[in-house]
Amino acid sequence: MAYRPIQIPAKLPANVTAFVRDSVDPLLADVHAMLRLPISDDVGLRAGCTFSAALVLLATVDGIAQVIYEHPKREIGPRFRAILEQHYPWSEEPKTADAVVGSDAAETLYSTYRDPLAHRLGVVRGDSIGEVKILKGALSEDRLEQIEQSRTSLPEWSGKPTLCRSIENGREVRRRLLKRFYWGIRTMAENVLQNAADASGEMNAVVVRPTHSQIVGSATSHVTPITRISSGST
Repeated sequence: MAYRPIQIPAKLPANVTAFVRDSVDPLLADVHAMLRLPISDDVGLRAGCTFSAALVLLATVDGIAQVIYEHPKREIGPRFRAILEQHYPWSEEPKTADAVVGSDAAETLYSTYRDPLAHRLGVVRGDSIGEVKILKGALSEDRLEQIEQSRTSLPEWSGKPTLCRSIENGREVRRRLLKRFYWGIRTMAENVLQNAADASGEMNAVVVRPTHSQIVGSATSHVTPITRISSGST
């Protein structure tokens, strides 16, 4: 099955719909494809695209938070944290002792994942961060279909929560599970849109097109490294 687009309520302004279809869906469709990787029997497709998929999902949060999300502050940090805290489906996370949810998770995603990946190639600053991982394995098209069709929860095979924090050998370890994060970002986007539709379709940020040209996809400072985000398979 092909990528399933984000559901958009009919009440919303045309330019909001255009933003989702032209800017959000193409990024998530790319992640859909990357979640199929690696394909071990194809010598050219053995890379997992773990960091690429993580960056695209975090950029999707950034974009939605800045363009169509209602929030009193203009700075990206507060908007990024608030949209995750308020609209990510934390209530549907598995109830495990190591789960990180809500405001704590939003802060971790911003400071421990988003900033290092976006600005420092995964180098995390701080002398007590411990180990930071992003976990991803190859998903079948059938399982991706289950993720994209699910609105309230994921099946048991989806595994642990989006974010986990544990102590291993006296060191803190943080893990982010990409397949669940993909579902959560899709759900977050649909929650934001539905909330706007429930408010009679009103959105203050209706000027969704920037004044400069939009990037169209094609085929073609000193850092002290304390901790670097690493990848792993699930």
